[in-house]
Amino acid sequence: MIYCAQSTLYGDDGKRLGNGVRAFHVDPGCGFRPIWSKALGDGNQATPLVVGNVLFATGGKTGGFYALAAANGVSLWSYSTTGRTVAAIITVGGTVLGADTEGNVYAFRPTPVPRGGRSLPR
Repeated sequence: MIYCAQSTLYGDDGKRLGNGVRAFHVDPGCGFRPIWSKALGDGNQATPLVVGNVLFATGGKTGGFYALAAANGVSLWSYSTTGRTVAAIITVGGTVLGADTEGNVYAFRPTPVPRGGRSLPR
């Protein structure tokens, strides 16, 4: 799978939903097949981070952090912020770290996602 953030997403009616993440499967012959997409905010968004089977993404100028099931884009949890979240997210020792433009640093230690289950931040 390949994940692309800051993708401009549109609804079935052609109305702009905002920016978010799109997931693509790489088919034999190097073709790209869209698998899922999820609107998460707007404006500049950092490259998503995959840890195990969870994709972490930012909301850009609307702020916030998001955890999605990497396979299908199902929302696992989200966390609001006071500032924009435009910087890259990193992981160190199982902890996911991010920051907002108000100078706040956020640390999440998510539990693994069991098949068909939900992950909650600790």
